[in-house]
Amino acid sequence: MQLSNSQQRILADMGIQLWALRRSEPEIPQQRSAETPVETEQAAINVAAPVKLIVVTQAQARSEAAQRLFNAMLKAASLTHDQVLSVTSREFEQINTASMANKSVLLLGSGITAELMPDLSPDNPETVSQYQAQFSACFSLEEMLQQPSLKAAAWQALKHMSPVF
Repeated sequence: MQLSNSQQRILADMGIQLWALRRSEPEIPQQRSAETPVETEQAAINVAAPVKLIVVTQAQARSEAAQRLFNAMLKAASLTHDQVLSVTSREFEQINTASMANKSVLLLGSGITAELMPDLSPDNPETVSQYQAQFSACFSLEEMLQQPSLKAAAWQALKHMSPVF
């Protein structure tokens, strides 16, 4: 039985190791015809060891002002670009949960937060531990640029996560 990524994360969070059935005889690859569509399963993304912060955003493309704000946030947290992995919510679902241990995950935006961690709120910066990682949420970069008062919540979220990095 194939488990979805969310089911695998839940089992990993509970400390349950997945078992794989070993075949007694070697599997013989079958010839596929050219007409049969081939579905390739995307491999899980492993987070590199130097990465300390995973930032989940709606889209990878940022405006120049949003990129400046993001750089300022990293500088305030004493992080370099090599220590930060920026992914979309779709890419985040493909991350190998075992490689997230001892990392921080910052969810940028209300929509991302509601989708991935409904227990969190950008209004109330706090951290939640899941998959052996610390999760926190704040408003999206665009929201913070439109309402500068929201930057305080982002600063609080980074401050709560600072013991990890």
